[in-house]
Amino acid sequence: MNRIELELKEHGFKLVKTYGHDQYTSRVFARGCLIVDLTYEKNKLVDSYLSIEDVECIPMSMDKIKQLIPVLG
Repeated sequence: MNRIELELKEHGFKLVKTYGHDQYTSRVFARGCLIVDLTYEKNKLVDSYLSIEDVECIPMSMDKIKQLIPVLG
């Protein structure tokens, strides 16, 4: 497990899926509605994605909204 994966685990993410495709290997981590997909070629990280599953309502404070604005645009 590399530094990025260790940090995800430290923040409460769990490895939920590992799969291969062509010359790549993907490892998917989840925490609640957040999904992080890391794609490697050999041992080198070549792509990463963050997905937010459909959520009808998330309680949100103004402080949390301010933290999300730079991330989500």
